[in-house]
Amino acid sequence: MKYSTNNIDYNKLSGQHDLSLPDWGPYSKKFFGISHVADQERGFRFDVSLVPGLYRRDVLIPDVLKESGYTPWEVSEDLEYYSYRQQIIPKDQVYSEISFSRISDNFRLLRCETFNKSEMTVSLAFHLLSMLEFPGESPMEAVLPDRGRWLDAIDNKQLVFASLRYNDTLVSDGFRRGEVFDSNAVGGRCIDSDFGLERGDCILFAFAGIQRGYVALRIQVAKGCHLTLKFTGVFDASIDVAGTGQYELVPVYSGSFKSDELCIISEGGTKVRIDGIAVCDESDCEQISFRDSNWNNEPFQFDGPVDNSMVVNYENLAHKYLIWWSDPAGISRKYNVDSIKDTLLYDDAVHQPFLRHINLGEERECCSDITVQPVTLEPGQGAVRYFIVGHGSEEEFCELFNSVDVSPDALERIYQKASESALKPACLPAGEKFSFSQQLMSAVTLSNVVFPIYAKRSFIRHHTPGRCWNSLYTWDSGFIGLGLLELSTERAIENLNAYVTDPDDPEAAFIHHGSPVPVQHYLYMELWNRTHDRKLLEYFYPRLKQYYNFLAGHHAGSYTGELKSGLLKTWRYFYNSGGWDDYPPQLELHHNRKDRLESTTPVITSSQVIRIGKILRFAAETLGLDDDVAGYTSDISALSDALEKYSWDVEAGYYSYVEHDANGNPVGPMRFTDGANFNMGLDGMTPLVAGVCDEKCQQLMFERLGNEERYMTRAGLSTVDMTAPYYRRDGYWNGAVWMPHQWFFWKAALNEGRGDLAWKIADTALNLWENEVADSRYCFEHFTIESGRGCGWHHFGGLSTPVMCWFNAYYHPGRLTCGYDVWVESESRTDNGYEFDLKINKSTDTDTTLILVTGPGNYKAKYCGKPVKCFERQPGTLEIILPGDASGKLSVFVCR
Repeated sequence: MKYSTNNIDYNKLSGQHDLSLPDWGPYSKKFFGISHVADQERGFRFDVSLVPGLYRRDVLIPDVLKESGYTPWEVSEDLEYYSYRQQIIPKDQVYSEISFSRISDNFRLLRCETFNKSEMTVSLAFHLLSMLEFPGESPMEAVLPDRGRWLDAIDNKQLVFASLRYNDTLVSDGFRRGEVFDSNAVGGRCIDSDFGLERGDCILFAFAGIQRGYVALRIQVAKGCHLTLKFTGVFDASIDVAGTGQYELVPVYSGSFKSDELCIISEGGTKVRIDGIAVCDESDCEQISFRDSNWNNEPFQFDGPVDNSMVVNYENLAHKYLIWWSDPAGISRKYNVDSIKDTLLYDDAVHQPFLRHINLGEERECCSDITVQPVTLEPGQGAVRYFIVGHGSEEEFCELFNSVDVSPDALERIYQKASESALKPACLPAGEKFSFSQQLMSAVTLSNVVFPIYAKRSFIRHHTPGRCWNSLYTWDSGFIGLGLLELSTERAIENLNAYVTDPDDPEAAFIHHGSPVPVQHYLYMELWNRTHDRKLLEYFYPRLKQYYNFLAGHHAGSYTGELKSGLLKTWRYFYNSGGWDDYPPQLELHHNRKDRLESTTPVITSSQVIRIGKILRFAAETLGLDDDVAGYTSDISALSDALEKYSWDVEAGYYSYVEHDANGNPVGPMRFTDGANFNMGLDGMTPLVAGVCDEKCQQLMFERLGNEERYMTRAGLSTVDMTAPYYRRDGYWNGAVWMPHQWFFWKAALNEGRGDLAWKIADTALNLWENEVADSRYCFEHFTIESGRGCGWHHFGGLSTPVMCWFNAYYHPGRLTCGYDVWVESESRTDNGYEFDLKINKSTDTDTTLILVTGPGNYKAKYCGKPVKCFERQPGTLEIILPGDASGKLSVFVCR
């Protein structure tokens, strides 16, 4: 695999959170298929889904929100081609393989090949559904006179609360400070979050380019409440608002402006929703009004330019959509119903060709349907149907059919050529047994993209852990990035970029949603170790430093480091410290000891900050930033000392949750009701990830990880020590095996020269994964310890991606994999093998293990000119043992 970054323009990444994917892609949040970014500014999406079924019987909807018999199957890294398999009769008795191939920027080919491998004749029906989807209710829009301007409150220059809030510099989800959704506001968003409640809350607007005019403020104050607002800058004024509970346009001022900034200051007492400011000539002020945008999802259908084609038009779109089908027996109809899904599943009218339109309920969902039925297949028989969808003008539709041959042979050639771009796992022969599950995991990870997601004042395409969570998700997306790196460097870089913000962003130190586990820093190191791209290092460094500073408690507005022990906690920002929802001490704090929550520290937060500090220290050394190097070194030392002094429980042999008194002083470990340490789990061993344990402690903890009575199960590492009194069989994390923290400890094992344990973790996971995917065709979220079977979300492209990392680490030719403390400065192929320039910076003198997939051959290794131990973990996969106290050149060569 090549890790080229030649196509990356880092200047264009700045301030960007969208992905450079095509406008047509698998972006639906309803049914799997293909979607078009119909209007990116407003977040409109046009969905097309091909729904097979048994004729006048069951309809097999590829519902993205439940297990529904479909599986992403193949995918290209740019999503210009992808496919899925839809079960019609389970276990591949009758199924369709449905693919989407690029014809041009505006047009896509849908190909459906159906197989009858049962012993009975089957009769099938196919529904090509299309519908326009909105990101919510239609918002209000401002109607202004000529030369009038609307200054939206969300586009304010600055908003400052009188009292600093814990999240002022880490507003979740990439929102502006104070921003909330409100369909009654212009554009669907306004300022609230209790703005105005405290005297001195202020918001600043830019009035650049406006010299004079009439100014009115659109606001909402609760009924019966009164609020005084003062205005300074552009003009001086004051208004007293008696709230009605409705939005009102309140006149403020008319005349000349003396500045280009307007500051609105609350006198306090009640909160206010600020929608924005209308500015116009005073003579035109009566023309200001507000109206519903009236988003309309009803399709207007009419015949297309050729036989078997239809043009669909929507009131709110400038362009039209074309749908063409190859089967002359197709029927076109329209649904106006409460629920498209319920109608397809439960209403017999769907199967009746004489009903051209179906109107049920309050008509909240509208859909076009091209139905091809019946299609009869004898046992062993297959059939192919083709469809074309696209957007543009009617002239462009005519041009399509003038320039594209739509005969079956020609369309088949388009499909065949496109399918050649599908990613195929490259591996040693020993890894071929895992190829199927890796193919499906790749397809799930790359196709788990949704639109729209709202962040930083725009709607974006975004990789999600699963469509159940069609939102930002910080730690999951870090692992998505690690998985994407096994498939596409560009996809991984864009994924990383989506979660960082420009240096000195006053409202978001990083894009935060969910558990604040900073996996982005690990992705940064992996990207560097594979690309050695200095521009990448330089671009992301200040952004990830800002992210680090917030977690370390150095950033303005951060409340992570308030306690006198120096230990860190992030409870104010999310309930979950490490992604492990029902992890015992965390659950106990939230359910039974809420009064101690803010005075109790987990181990993972401090451990993670130590490790990412070491990652950034490597980067700072490479970039020549000596002061930063000193700062990270100081932090690492202080946090390491704090963990050792306050968190280490000698008797239990675990690092503890630490309780503090009212003054922030540490008082001791958090204990279970029987006096046992409450942190007998992976959190209690995360200092292994940080690399701060002495050799005796390391030995103890690694032995525990490999102990089949405590952690090592047939499904992998248990999240909680199975001998702990609070271990459960029925938990979500407690009593289950997940991949992400296993990845952290796998890397830790390599880092400390424990290749046997690392291999055990990886090999167990890969075999488990292959067995489950081969049987269920799903890529699950987690696994139960008792059954070893997959559970949770079924198309999980988030925390399950380590299986791709392990597969490539041991089976992908040419791959070098290192522990945490190895910085790969350069690499090259030689006529006789490989050369790597390494920087190793370990806090202990223990050895470190590297994995290099060489392929067949008798390889030896030298480090700093001296022979070092290496052996084949399996045919073609070399493990190299290096001293942890030296840096230099590693040469791996064939002995002839």
